[in-house]
Amino acid sequence: NFAGELLFELPDERFAAGEVIEVPFRAKDFAVIGFQFSLYFDADQLEFIELKPGLAAPSNFGFTQAERGIIPVSWNESKTVKVDDGTELFTLRFRSLRNGSLRNVLNIQHQPTPAEAYAESNGQLELLDVNLVFANGLQTAPELYANVPNPFRKNTTISFFLPENTTATLTFIDASGRPVKVIQQDYDSGTHELTVTKDELGGAGVYYYRLETPGTTAVRRMVVLD
Repeated sequence: NFAGELLFELPDERFAAGEVIEVPFRAKDFAVIGFQFSLYFDADQLEFIELKPGLAAPSNFGFTQAERGIIPVSWNESKTVKVDDGTELFTLRFRSLRNGSLRNVLNIQHQPTPAEAYAESNGQLELLDVNLVFANGLQTAPELYANVPNPFRKNTTISFFLPENTTATLTFIDASGRPVKVIQQDYDSGTHELTVTKDELGGAGVYYYRLETPGTTAVRRMVVLD
């Protein structure tokens, strides 16, 4: 169980295709010994260019999967580090491939590096959750993220965010518009992940997956290879 959470504050900005975007990760109530997480971004919309280090150095990042939209991060010190709110801890530069907004293309997940931070309290080590907060506040609407990997041959992971406890339906649809798989259940608030296999969908081809909650619908596209 988490004793609290560590938040990274990002600008809530929109971008146009072809722009170079700088995304600063700023401190918010930052007083920890270390943190780690897997940053996912939509590789269909953003192309990673470079890191501008700050508190976190290049050695704290893994870029081997950046082309797939995954950047693991891990940083730690021997004692608690405190920084002022708004301090830039590090900045990532991207080139946008399509129009979009940062809150719809960036999210923290628990694979391959679990998302957690470490803080001291009364001489004890506490485990904290790690999340992103955008400049105008925490996410207040459901979000459906791009599946990883995409395209895929065997299986892929789909994640989505729910701001509150609710019933959600995830429907997989083939290119003809026929539903091939439906998952409906009650979920707690937060980010959820599930794995779907090629066999479950019925083979190679183009598919769409749709997330429905009371009052909202989101759709994304996936490609299954032979």
